[in-house]
Amino acid sequence: MNRESNKTKTILFVHYGDEGIRGSERCLLNLFAHLDRQAYTPVLWCNSQELAMAARAMGVACHATPFSLLLGWGKPKFRLYGWWQLVRAGQRLIQSYRADVVHCNSGAPCQWMHWAARWCQTPMLVHLHAHYSLRDRLSLGLYQAPLLVGVSDYVLSPFMQEGFSPDQCQIIPNGLDIQALEAVEAFPFRSTLGIPEHAIVLGYAGAMLMEKGIDHLLNVTHRLIAKGYPVHLVLLGEGRDQQTFEAMAEKLNIHDRVHFAGQQADAIAWMKGGMDIYVSSAHSESFGLALAEASLAGLPVVVNQIGGVGSVIKDQITGLLAATNNEVDLLAKIETLLSDPNLRQRLGASGQNNVRENLTIEKYCQSFEALYDVLASNTDAFPRLHKDWHLRAMSRGILNFRPNRLTRFQAQRWLEEPCHGEK
Repeated sequence: MNRESNKTKTILFVHYGDEGIRGSERCLLNLFAHLDRQAYTPVLWCNSQELAMAARAMGVACHATPFSLLLGWGKPKFRLYGWWQLVRAGQRLIQSYRADVVHCNSGAPCQWMHWAARWCQTPMLVHLHAHYSLRDRLSLGLYQAPLLVGVSDYVLSPFMQEGFSPDQCQIIPNGLDIQALEAVEAFPFRSTLGIPEHAIVLGYAGAMLMEKGIDHLLNVTHRLIAKGYPVHLVLLGEGRDQQTFEAMAEKLNIHDRVHFAGQQADAIAWMKGGMDIYVSSAHSESFGLALAEASLAGLPVVVNQIGGVGSVIKDQITGLLAATNNEVDLLAKIETLLSDPNLRQRLGASGQNNVRENLTIEKYCQSFEALYDVLASNTDAFPRLHKDWHLRAMSRGILNFRPNRLTRFQAQRWLEEPCHGEK
């Protein structure tokens, strides 16, 4: 394939995910919006009509088709012909657009795109937004990825521990469109929800799922109210467990102090419009875009010390980190902020400065543009059928694997139930 250094480089983005615009989709659209179109031409292949529609509105050529994962969470699990069709389709797209680089915007497309990229000798990177289990690392072909880019060190930690070299794993933190977010006007929701002006509002934005620890937030809110704190909890988002949480709020008799506000297009407008403290008790977090947005809104953040939150929240500097799945510690951290308005202001201001300086969309795009240039110009980066299989790392992962009750449950669920989610 002819690659001239002075021509516009074509980047083929391949994205797998459910319908809807969430974390990884927002990151991709932000990249499209700020990519230097004089130097790079994005092309998108995805399985989401909603994402394709949003990308087309930005002038991106799109191909939206169904994707079937071999050994995936959905059924059928062993559709070998479907996998082969995706490999061939990937080859055709690379060749027809004369793609200079393939950018997989999640782990799943690596399952077929690493084969297509090898056959076309086209450089490829796999952009990981989540932590992948051994099962997914194996089934999705992540050990065969020529280059991994993670949103945090937490995402890449399994690969580094198993022997990937530093030049095969790069960290590019997510970036926010600071100018656009700061231009969003505050939404004064207190009057709409009937929250008194003297109340202290705890806020959360994200999916209404059990793994997000909403039950812990409800229990902590109940305890704070019992202690006499004038707190209200505002929850932004939707999800399969929302009715469970609504029933829990009723059972705890705090339904008048907990507000399920639903999915909001501009969560930051609510953060600016009346929240005092941003809280999260998620069981895992790869980065935390909502944490970054809350910090940009000037809110102090209380979050579990998990996963990649350290990329956004620095304990005692931009927020407070609580022990994971420990309601007592979460309660204590929130009480610390409730009793010290000056600390709230200091942490909020520090968090805002941190995001403005370190988590900008400009830095995010510049990092990827530099990476595209290196991959497209370095012939050593062109994948070959016999190279970059990382067999030693894969062997270490298998040999070091220790099944527990959780992994046995996950294996049973994989065999018996279809399960959807970003891969």
